[in-house]
Amino acid sequence: MWRSFLLAGIIFSFLSLNGQDSPLKGYIEKALDSNLKLKQKQSNYKKSTFALREAKGLFYPNVSFNARYSVAEGGRTVDIPVGDLLNPVYSSLNQITTALAENNLTDRVFPPKEIDNKEIQFLRPKEHETKLRLSQPIFNTDIYYNSRIKKEMTQVEQYNVDAYKRQLVAEVQTAYFNYLKTLEILEHLKNTKALIKENIRVNQKLHENNKVTKEKIYRAQTELKKWQQKKAEAVKAKQRARAYFNFLLNRELDTKVEVMEKQDIEMQILDREQATQQALKKREELLGLQTYENIAGKELKRKKANMLPTLNAAVDYGFQGSEYEFNKNQDFVLASVVLEWDLFHGSKNQNKIEQARLEKKIINQKQEELRNNIRLEVINAYYDLKAAGKAVEASRQEKQTAQKTFRITKKKYEQGKASLLELIDARNMMTEAGTDLIVNQYEFYGKYATYERVAAIYPIHRKNSDENEK
Repeated sequence: MWRSFLLAGIIFSFLSLNGQDSPLKGYIEKALDSNLKLKQKQSNYKKSTFALREAKGLFYPNVSFNARYSVAEGGRTVDIPVGDLLNPVYSSLNQITTALAENNLTDRVFPPKEIDNKEIQFLRPKEHETKLRLSQPIFNTDIYYNSRIKKEMTQVEQYNVDAYKRQLVAEVQTAYFNYLKTLEILEHLKNTKALIKENIRVNQKLHENNKVTKEKIYRAQTELKKWQQKKAEAVKAKQRARAYFNFLLNRELDTKVEVMEKQDIEMQILDREQATQQALKKREELLGLQTYENIAGKELKRKKANMLPTLNAAVDYGFQGSEYEFNKNQDFVLASVVLEWDLFHGSKNQNKIEQARLEKKIINQKQEELRNNIRLEVINAYYDLKAAGKAVEASRQEKQTAQKTFRITKKKYEQGKASLLELIDARNMMTEAGTDLIVNQYEFYGKYATYERVAAIYPIHRKNSDENEK
């Protein structure tokens, strides 16, 4: 691997690992603090932590207050045959007591009035019930596995945040390099303008000395117009690059961007095998999918545990009565333990178990697919970076050749041994070669940003606040 990048290392010998205080470092930190899409990801993570707290709260007792006052009329009634039961008894007693009274043995006689049967309404005309209820789950597998699943989901959301952070770092770096590229192109065009003006001046002198015709001056002035058009395109590219870079940092789009020196650009190139192993170990997308596999496993256990009973306890204390009063005659305490066990529910739960098994299998297949995709991404990024390094060296040599060709052609033109067309072609070749070198240099930086992302080289740190939410 080191041999493969030896050429690139020579080209970028000005690159260093000492860029701890470079502007790009600060801009990356700024983006990680303020990027709006990242804030949305972080909000999803925080939302999942509250869902986890909610799931944990199901383990604790629940205290509720219930108050009811009702007025009823009609409805079902309950017939109590009080008269049918007691009237014969009273009749017999009256006969006995009457005989005793005639013999002066007693003076007590039951009233001859018969007792009526009673009809009682099932619903009380007026009733109130006011109580506090304390309920506590004792054995409930659904609550247990739900809590564990929520915890894993929180971890998934954290991996989503970290994955976007890694992507954002690469986007910020690429956008920043694109902006620097536009600045260098503008500087390069500025130097080219001096050559065009010098060409116009030389042609005017030659025309004054009757060595060239006036159309040579017009041709040189036309080249200046073309230069102005190229500059306008470069300025537009600069403004767009700066706006997009500031957009990633969530600040005003026309904010000034601090320019860094090339020697502050950090690079860490691993060989292909090391990069692949690093990616398979640290890529957040794969870690998140592994967590989903854990969730699927717990979901399968939860479905199997649905065949077990649930056990809950509850204690009620309150007041009941026909009038809304609170006294010792109306208060009550009720304690209960409830066991619920679904003994037969068709094949509903078994079907859910099979679905959970298939879901776990699907996630395993997705993991293998993602691993292969990551390996492919690393290979592509590795060879893209390698090709970009060679393109830079080729562009550097092409620029040197174009500069030498222009100097020779310029002297020949001034001596009348070369045409203006040859001079313009030589200058255009030199300009294009210089532009290609700038483009290829920053293309190399952009390829490295991609390689750094797919190989998970850039360290992703979590803030203390993020850790505390876990």
